[in-house]
Amino acid sequence: MKRHLLTSKHRRGFGPNGQTASELIIQDSVDRVTQTFLQASVPIDKFHRLVNRDSIVAFRSLGSIPSIRTVRRSISKKWIDAMPLHCKKLLEETLLEYEIDWQQITNFVTDGARACVSLGRRLNEQYAIQHTLCAAHLLHLISQKLMESFPNINGLCKLVRVFFKRGIQAGRKKRWRSQNITDISLPSKTRWGTWLKCVSDVFMRRKKLTYFL
Repeated sequence: MKRHLLTSKHRRGFGPNGQTASELIIQDSVDRVTQTFLQASVPIDKFHRLVNRDSIVAFRSLGSIPSIRTVRRSISKKWIDAMPLHCKKLLEETLLEYEIDWQQITNFVTDGARACVSLGRRLNEQYAIQHTLCAAHLLHLISQKLMESFPNINGLCKLVRVFFKRGIQAGRKKRWRSQNITDISLPSKTRWGTWLKCVSDVFMRRKKLTYFL
């Protein structure tokens, strides 16, 4: 993905200091992962880089899920197997702190990492809480698969942009649709930024997209 698609613009939901979305995400994730290591007493030298998927997932608090990957597969598997119980304990402590009863929770959303799926199964068995996989992560995987399967996808995207720019009727429709899309109220340090607008639009057409996947 070329830089102009991720260029930091304050109006796009990113910081005004010239940072890209990836830089903001990585910096924020590093801080959260470091705190998670300290809480779990895990040597940070056992891990080497941040990833989005196929990773160990640890809950630092509600709404904060840093992702990390181990260098040694044996340690990674051991941690993944142990993480659901660790996550469950942290969730119970957090809910107790905010005086929230488990019976008030009917559903929770995560990505499809092994630890999250295992945690969802445990919570469903014990508390009858339904686990839902995030639609945005699913769309991210679909777009990632398309990028891998069609190396010339960037060129095709440029052609689409040119079509909307030059096509009078298409341009009017695009401008009309853009005016009816409201700005999202999210902090700048978010994985999706204003791409949520695009995700929402694509999700509404998910049935048609399945014919091409």
